[in-house]
Amino acid sequence: MVRLYRHYMPNHAPIWTQVGVAALGLPTMRIEIRVTAIVS
Repeated sequence: MVRLYRHYMPNHAPIWTQVGVAALGLPTMRIEIRVTAIVS
């Protein structure tokens, strides 16, 4: 994922936090992403 962040956002350092969980919402899910956008 870091490689893709650097590819699509080369001049931006995103804030990255991660939390381990036992399972995601669906068995077929590989990752879950939660995004908060602030428009000013």
